[in-house]
Amino acid sequence: DGAVIIPGKPERALKHEFVCKKGGPPEYKFCQGDWAKSVVSCVIDDIPFSEGALRQVYRMQIVAKDGTRHDVVAKVSKDPNEERSTYYRDVQAQMCAREWAAEFNNQSVPKPIDFVP
Repeated sequence: DGAVIIPGKPERALKHEFVCKKGGPPEYKFCQGDWAKSVVSCVIDDIPFSEGALRQVYRMQIVAKDGTRHDVVAKVSKDPNEERSTYYRDVQAQMCAREWAAEFNNQSVPKPIDFVP
């Protein structure tokens, strides 16, 4: 991680992460959970490197206390009026899909799958 350093001074940001809860009705067993918050230092590139139909994608690095960097991406809506709750729903759906992919792979399938949010 961090082979290419994104220029700029790291800034503090509030990170929200969806943590799936196991249990509940089978069809919802990975889609329920809690939001964990933490403060991180990060640097985000000024120019998006890609885009989809709804979002622009920026390179971002989480900067640890020892200075090491972990590469991630930041997705920003093209619609300046998009409600914040949309981001939370999208992340929750992606985490649910990732957990279902892992559950599928635990069934000794001939070709494992992966979900990359």
